[in-house]
Amino acid sequence: MTTNLLGQGLTEESEYSVGAVLIRCLESDNYNSFTFISAFASEAGINGLAHHINQDKYDSLNIIVGVDQ
Repeated sequence: MTTNLLGQGLTEESEYSVGAVLIRCLESDNYNSFTFISAFASEAGINGLAHHINQDKYDSLNIIVGVDQ
């Protein structure tokens, strides 16, 4: 089993930022379903991930996000 610690944000400088890992998973052909749960999300984070989400690619796509402000 491999364990990686993930850093915050959507940065291309770090292959282990949450955003970079999500983008790799969203663009991978290894998955036919995707469930994403987050307590908080910023507008910039959502906009940064939006164009990587291809709804036609998944049998099931669930995104659950807490909203504040």
